Parts: sequence; structure tokens; C-alpha cells
Amino acid sequence: MSESSNGEKVFSHRSMRSYDFEFKKKAVERALELGRGKFLAVCQELKIEGVSTLYGWVKRHKQGGWEALQNKSTRPNHQPKLTSQWVIDKIVKIKKEKPEMGSAAMSSHLLRFESVSLSAKTVGKIFKKQG
Repeated sequence: MSESSNGEKVFSHRSMRSYDFEFKKKAVERALELGRGKFLAVCQELKIEGVSTLYGWVKRHKQGGWEALQNKSTRPNHQPKLTSQWVIDKIVKIKKEKPEMGSAAMSSHLLRFESVSLSAKTVGKIFKKQG
């Protein structure tokens, strides 16, 4: 919740704030020093957006030590909807042979002759990405 220019309370979506390792370490040390009942006070003191954030950091620290507080990658391990490389190669090959073919025609061609179902939009994105 934040305040508008005229002083009214306004509900808004929370922004995702990124905390560095040293800040997390300081917050966890302070929380462990004061005890479980004082987590809200620690959050207010250090301006942490949510008590659940601090609880998570303390839990990660107890399970894996200080290394567990390092920022983790948010990149997915698996992308099930990612277009296969052989399909991309096939699209590029056909496009070189028939440069006049657009994304809708290519989508139809792939379905008809290669048994590959891709939307025209996906094919267009591949065209753009591959040059």
C-alpha cells in the first residue's frame, strides 16, 4: 500500500525488490539475534517488504548455511514449448529455397509436408530471430 499525491492510501501491486547477499546476511543475523517473535520489527527496521521473505531467508540459512542465501538463477531448467532445433533448421532451409514464402504459408507447408504444427506467429518469430 502506498500514498497518492493527495495523501490517500492506494493499493498497488508490490514490486519485486532484489536484495543482495550482504543485506540478507545482515537481516538473518539480526533476526536470529532478536529471536523469532521479533521478525516483524527486523523487517520494519531494515525496510524488508514482507515478513515471509525474512522467514524464507532464515529457513534457507538453517538448511544450507550462508551459501544458501546467494541469489539463485530464475532461468527455467526445462522449456517444454521450445521449438526443436531441427524444426528451426527445416524452416530456415525452406525459407532459403523459397524466400517469397511468408509465415502463414510456411506454417501450412510444415503441417502438410512435415507433420509439424506451428502457428504462423511462431514461424514469424523464428524468421525474425534467424534473420
